Formats: sequence, C-alpha cells, structure tokens
Amino acid sequence: MFDPAQYYALTSDQAALVQQVTKYTKTYFQDPKFDASHDFNHVLRVTALAIKILEQEQQLVQSSGRKSYNVLTVVLGALLHDIDDRKYRSAQAATVPEAQALLMKLGLEESSAARVQALIDAVSYSSESKNPQRVRDLLVTIPELGRCFAYGAAKTPRDLDATLEHFDDKLLKLADMMKTQTGRELANKYTARLQQFKSWWKEEIEFANGLP
Repeated sequence: MFDPAQYYALTSDQAALVQQVTKYTKTYFQDPKFDASHDFNHVLRVTALAIKILEQEQQLVQSSGRKSYNVLTVVLGALLHDIDDRKYRSAQAATVPEAQALLMKLGLEESSAARVQALIDAVSYSSESKNPQRVRDLLVTIPELGRCFAYGAAKTPRDLDATLEHFDDKLLKLADMMKTQTGRELANKYTARLQQFKSWWKEEIEFANGLP
C-alpha cells in the first residue's frame, strides 16, 4: 500500500508527522457514517496524485526560476482534504477546523497548520465556483467514476441517469478549472475518458429504448 510518509522529499521530522496524520486519517474514515466515495483508499489516491502533480510542477517552477511549492503543505493538505467535510459534518462542528486543530496538537506551528487548512477549505467545487483564484486541483474527482456512482447511491436519491447528468453539471467542467499545467494535461486526458463513458451509456439507453 502507498505510504505518503515514505516520500523522499520529506525530512525525517516531516515524515514522522505525515505518518501520524496518515494513521489518524485511516482511523477517521473507519467511522460508518462514511461511504465508499469518501474513504481511506480515496485519500491515498488523492495524495498519490497530488505528489505526482507536485513532482512535475516543481520541475517547471525550478526551470523558470519561480519559488518552489511547499512539499509538506501539499502532502498534509491531500491527506486531510476530506476531514470535516461539510457533507458529513454534524451540527455540533468545532469552532476550530478539525484538520488545523489536529496538526497543531501534533506539533505543527499555527501558521503552517492554518496554511494547510486554507488549502483544504479551497478544495471543493463550490469553493472554486465562489472564488476561482483559490489554488488547488480537483483533478482526482474526474477519473473516479466509481466514486461518483457510490456517492450518488449512498447520499442522494438520484438514479444512474441523474448521476450521469452530474458529469455535465460538474465533472466535465473541471479541466478548465485546473491551476497547474500538469493538472490541465491530466484533466484533459481524464475528461476524454468520461466523455467516452457517457457516450457508451447513451448507446445502451438508446438500445434499451429501441432507438436507432
């Protein structure tokens, strides 16, 4: 299994912190209130993809003389991006965001914990729609077809056709919202796959309805 704490760009102290956060996140998503669309495996996929994008973007910024990205912020933000998700949040949510409180409890300085929390707060599609200048990639949302259908089944009354309408409402728009060159390139590839899947589904429905 992918272990974010083994990422070579982390210092030993950073790796120790990432290991603690990974352990916390794994336990956190064992709560039965979470469904297959929001689980620890999804967290690992997001973190792996975040690191992949980070690797490519670090090379680009270094070749252009721009400031490098903060590795620890990216890794922690990916690991904790679904912590305190509003879709699963209780009415008694804490005043201090859970991810930030956790990081401070584990010894991360307040300013760094707040930076990670700001990244987490900017992750959602709704946040991007309200403030397009926020820096993040929703990239992993595009290729995870199973996650889309799992959430639709677990948390909404929508059927399969309605879930596919979600492609047009959100997923097929994400490529234009990517903030990095690497993110845009990968998003265009994933979007083409979604469009192909949607066309296959349309063929199946037309066949079932007896249409040419």
